[in-house]
Amino acid sequence: MALATVLRALLRGNTSVEQSLEGTRRGALLAQYDLPRYAELVRQNAVWRVGQATATAAIIGSTYPTTACQMLLYNGEAEGSGKSYVILSVGGVQIAAGAALASWSIIFGVSQIEPTTLPTADIAVSSVRPLRGNGGAYGGRAIIDLAPTLDVDPLYMPVPGQRHASNPVNSLAGPVVTAEVDGLIVLPPKSLLALHVVAADVGVTTRLNVVWAEVDL
Repeated sequence: MALATVLRALLRGNTSVEQSLEGTRRGALLAQYDLPRYAELVRQNAVWRVGQATATAAIIGSTYPTTACQMLLYNGEAEGSGKSYVILSVGGVQIAAGAALASWSIIFGVSQIEPTTLPTADIAVSSVRPLRGNGGAYGGRAIIDLAPTLDVDPLYMPVPGQRHASNPVNSLAGPVVTAEVDGLIVLPPKSLLALHVVAADVGVTTRLNVVWAEVDL
């Protein structure tokens, strides 16, 4: 049995002020974006970023790796009570290129089961930075590992939403690939995101980066 309900909202910062909510004739709640999509998460200092400081050689894209990984993000939160990592974007910048024209793209995999070996913190947490200005030092439990050997095959596939990069001329560095993942990948505690770059030429080297939000789900 459906119940008619009247909803009212309190004004943030002034709980003595109430605001009415409105609905449509079909029962939908009328709402609108008050801020850009991620502004509230960034305001809460829940969004973080990290990237490689040193370029890594790509692998030839005709064969995806099985247990190799260029960069890994691991959620070290307590299982059952810790925050989840909602992946917002993944990207990479090409640092070097071979003598041949080459295209490259980013592939990803997520853990199917909990890893038996804890990843190594190859990138210090001091390099994990907030997207909010003056957000302070990172206090979370993320572990960023470089070139680990994975416990299981992550079954790599292209990162959704990306456009691959192509060199317009030989030996050109600087092309960038970005993918707005927008929460399509979620890492609960004790799970990981594996990233690698595949290219058409062995001379391609890249630096990967990832942006995520840490939230209670």
